[in-house]
Amino acid sequence: MATQGPLMSQSAPNPQSKGGAMGPPSDPPLPTPPGSALPPASKAKKPKAKWTDRKVQSIVDFLHERRSVCDGTGGFRTAVLRELVTHLTKSHPDLPPKNLEQVKTKWDGLKTTMRAVKDYIGRSGVHYDAVGGCNIQGVAAEAAWKDFLKTDNLAKEMKKFKTSGWPLYEKMIDICWSTVPRGAHSFSPSMHLSAASSVDDPEPAGDDTTEDGPANSVMSLANASSFTADNAASSTLISTSAPKRKADDDFDFTSDVEVSNISPSHSVPPSSTSARSSAAVSEKPPRPAKKSKSASKSGGTPSTRNDASSSRTSDKLTLVLLVHELQGTLNSLTSAVAAGLALDPAAETVRKAVDMLQRNEDGFSDEDCIMLLTIFTREPSYVHTYNGLWRQAFRIQWIKKVLEEEKQREQSKLAGMGQMVI
Repeated sequence: MATQGPLMSQSAPNPQSKGGAMGPPSDPPLPTPPGSALPPASKAKKPKAKWTDRKVQSIVDFLHERRSVCDGTGGFRTAVLRELVTHLTKSHPDLPPKNLEQVKTKWDGLKTTMRAVKDYIGRSGVHYDAVGGCNIQGVAAEAAWKDFLKTDNLAKEMKKFKTSGWPLYEKMIDICWSTVPRGAHSFSPSMHLSAASSVDDPEPAGDDTTEDGPANSVMSLANASSFTADNAASSTLISTSAPKRKADDDFDFTSDVEVSNISPSHSVPPSSTSARSSAAVSEKPPRPAKKSKSASKSGGTPSTRNDASSSRTSDKLTLVLLVHELQGTLNSLTSAVAAGLALDPAAETVRKAVDMLQRNEDGFSDEDCIMLLTIFTREPSYVHTYNGLWRQAFRIQWIKKVLEEEKQREQSKLAGMGQMVI
């Protein structure tokens, strides 16, 4: 029995070792907890759809034609989007087809871009047009642009419009017509309505937190019974006490208001009673305002310190903002002038004719070209005819006839002038 122990140990090789050699035992695999999900590496990533400019233009054109069934914010029914998928497949057979989910994702991205452009246009002191985009030029504009890219949430959508516009913006606005600017300086009807109502709403009685000042003191003087036609002719120093605020109990908000003299034509001779009351009021010296100990120690009132701090901050930003707003104004004027010239058909027609003459495609002499320019200046209809004759041989024959008539006209003028001299 003693010799069977080694034999049994040799006949039981380790199943993990190669060739029956002894090896270290391996740890068993850990059991998977119940309810645990598979690792994310096992899921295949979907390939990102690639869109060409032609397909994106087709999306906007298709939905722009069906904007009447849109909810105003760019939302369409699934049936319309399915029609869009079919339309893209038929219109662009040379490009890879897109499914419904890819089309929805692309349309959401276009709406995000439109919202970014609209928010940027709603800001104050900025410029945007369909040709030059934001038109960022110059050191100051570049610095303001970099600050905008750091702070704005939709800045990544505006990077591509730094010097070029977005041709789809106008149609996107027509589709998403109910969207409004979300800029900090955009127009909000609620702001103006609340401001207007606050002017007309009566002040609650007994409210001692209202900001009072010289303007409110003057209004209280206008309603005072002592301010009558009898004492209006004299310049009277009247001391009125305004209500104190809760935060500054140490200050005396007594304000001295001097009523200016009224012209003699509107004045009434004062009576003896009003003269005595006027003299009594003017002889009473104004009560000096109390000084606050905390104000003398800290170097000024809290409002003074806040004003000084805000003024220092505004001084740093004033130059950059002014230059940026000035550049935006200049860009707007330049775009307006360029658009005005582009909309002038007469100027465009003359420019085209002058370019053709300068290229001298028809082989005329410089003298003949100058004569044609004179004719075009005098007769605008000739310019349209010259541009409309696209056949060169036909155009050359017409120009020769026009030049011959012009030369005969000049010879007739010279002959008439010679007869007048004789």
